[in-house]
Amino acid sequence: SSDEKARSTIDELIEEEKKCFPQAKTSERLILLRRDVVESIARKKAEIEALKREEKEKKAEIRQMEANIDDMQKETKEKSHHYYAASFIKNITGIEWDESGGGDLVKGTIALNGEIKQFQFDLKKHSATFVIDCLWDMIESMGY
Repeated sequence: SSDEKARSTIDELIEEEKKCFPQAKTSERLILLRRDVVESIARKKAEIEALKREEKEKKAEIRQMEANIDDMQKETKEKSHHYYAASFIKNITGIEWDESGGGDLVKGTIALNGEIKQFQFDLKKHSATFVIDCLWDMIESMGY
């Protein structure tokens, strides 16, 4: 690896200096150089590990964002489908839904042949079949 190569090169320089000057101690400059290189390599390794962790975190964030986008696209598609279905039903039956009642309350108006009727059903008290039958009865009574 590059750190081993750098250490080896510095060690070779130290050995060369020892051969040239057998009585002299290894030069302070080479010892400091070796220490600096080793420290620099350690810092670079730490930076690389930090970048690898950051990359892993960013990839996880991207996967989460992609999942969120998929969820939003599905939700948009469902809302769009709901809107078109409600619009289709309104055009055919004259029913306009009032969604302010919440999940257990079905209410709205039916407007056909110049006549307008309001309706409201509590789904806690009435089955969906009962509500549908009542709405069809109202529509039929208005001359549909």
